[in-house]
Amino acid sequence: MPTQRESQRPALSHEIGSQDETQSDDVQQTAKTKVFWLDDQANATERPLSDANQTGLGGRQIGGSTTIFNPPQPHGWRKFKFKTPAWLPTSAGHEPFRSVRVESWRGGEATPTLQRSDRFQTRSRFYCPQPVAVIHPPTRFVLLLGLGLDPPPLSDFGGTVRLATRLALGSRFIVTVTRSTPVAASCQVREPAAVNDVDWSALREAEFPVGRRYAYFDHAAVAPLPRRAVEAMTTWANDLSERGDAQWLSWYDRLADYRRGLANLIAADPGEIAFIPNTTHGVGLIAEGFPWQPGDRIVLPEDEYPSNVYPWMNLASRGVGLDRVPTRAGRILLDDLAAAIGPQTRLLAISHVEFATGFRNDLDAVGQLCQQRGVALFVDAIQGLGPLRIDVSRTPIDFLAADGHKWLLGPEGAGFLYVRTCWIQRLRPIMVGWHSVTRAFDHGTIDFTLKTTAQRWEGGTFNMPGLHALGASVSLFHEVGPDRIAGRILERARAVATLARDLGLEVFGGFGPSEDSGIVSIVIPEALGGPAQAAARLKERDVILSARGGRLRVSPHCYTNDEDLQRLHDGLSALCRG
Repeated sequence: MPTQRESQRPALSHEIGSQDETQSDDVQQTAKTKVFWLDDQANATERPLSDANQTGLGGRQIGGSTTIFNPPQPHGWRKFKFKTPAWLPTSAGHEPFRSVRVESWRGGEATPTLQRSDRFQTRSRFYCPQPVAVIHPPTRFVLLLGLGLDPPPLSDFGGTVRLATRLALGSRFIVTVTRSTPVAASCQVREPAAVNDVDWSALREAEFPVGRRYAYFDHAAVAPLPRRAVEAMTTWANDLSERGDAQWLSWYDRLADYRRGLANLIAADPGEIAFIPNTTHGVGLIAEGFPWQPGDRIVLPEDEYPSNVYPWMNLASRGVGLDRVPTRAGRILLDDLAAAIGPQTRLLAISHVEFATGFRNDLDAVGQLCQQRGVALFVDAIQGLGPLRIDVSRTPIDFLAADGHKWLLGPEGAGFLYVRTCWIQRLRPIMVGWHSVTRAFDHGTIDFTLKTTAQRWEGGTFNMPGLHALGASVSLFHEVGPDRIAGRILERARAVATLARDLGLEVFGGFGPSEDSGIVSIVIPEALGGPAQAAARLKERDVILSARGGRLRVSPHCYTNDEDLQRLHDGLSALCRG
């Protein structure tokens, strides 16, 4: 028996199984698509394709691409296009992938043309082979899977291989829905792991216009935005300009997708992720919210970035002290950390990658040490996420903070805080607001019941343009593959170290493969002008990098090409010649 809401929906002009002249040939193609129905626990059950009519989903095959859409309605049209971007790996022995581009029509025509591409809004892109549609009637969810096999329960699928889209009546915008759980090994898309399987030149051309002028080696400072991030911010700004807050809920709904994307990067649960404006804010939330007692102590390496020092120093008025661990030739030794932990130590704070030297701390070893000694672990991850992988399901990290404007290719002012579930209700939320409570949207009722997730730290208005841009940038990592991007960055960084040594320059630290990162620290003697002057002279050549810690800090990214490396080589060579 159809619900009242279903009975009110407009008649379908293109329904799966209909036999009108425009679609009869296409239906045979679409009939090969498997249809699964979701229950409230996201388990999938295969159902007859004809049952899809009850959801208002239509579909047809167009040329070499597959298009699945809901019927024309007064509020617009939805369209899903599957195509293969130029940078996707197509090497022998691997299935070609397809990029799922979700677009929403902003006009009111029943059958809009595709000529006004500026009136389409990209929502998400995911890689997948041929699609499988999954339908959830109560919420009108459509799930597109690209596995070419019968899926197990949907909880086994990760966000990079599936795309769920809400087709709620009256909604003009598409909301992508992903989950944080990893893909089951038996159902993984066959992705080649080799870095060279990606066409990095095509990716650079598609996403990074900064490369048209600059050889950019300053991602450890502020990264240039990829094109998709700019589009996300522009789309939001245009929407605000044209509609005011009429679409505010659609902006808000998409935050859940961005939260899941960030959670997937570190193998966390979305409920453990809070949006924050910067890493400093995240450090402060933990420092001020931790259940300290007078006499407690914190272990902290001596060469940390100031944002991971001052919030802990600020606890002196509460009787909390610091024990600083010295570095040895740029390295932080595990034995020194262990020796610094005493009976009163409650927390160890450390960077994944040291900002000036590029030394990579072994988080697995540090986490095990803290776990064995009963000490909480806080990680400043801003210089590690991107070039390196973090897996909090394996590594016992209690707290982690990172801004998105460096290696994650996001804008300034948009970052995230991770708090392990067991700590969420043990920390004191020092700043709360309307969004911190369970009845956040019931403004007429004052009920101070805090959310049980990390959203309790999201008290007020969100940085909507920044988070939309960060979400778009993170989607790039999930599309190309975080491991591929990390491997490419490390390969580029090692190439930088090699060319510096070939010129007779010292690479500080000489870190091995288990200690290096995306940062290369090059010693520039005062006889050659020192690091600050070297950075300025290289900038005159449109080679962008920084001076940090009395050395030249070089930080490439995945789109850095051989021409960039050659320009860096030529600039350093000119410095060496005087």
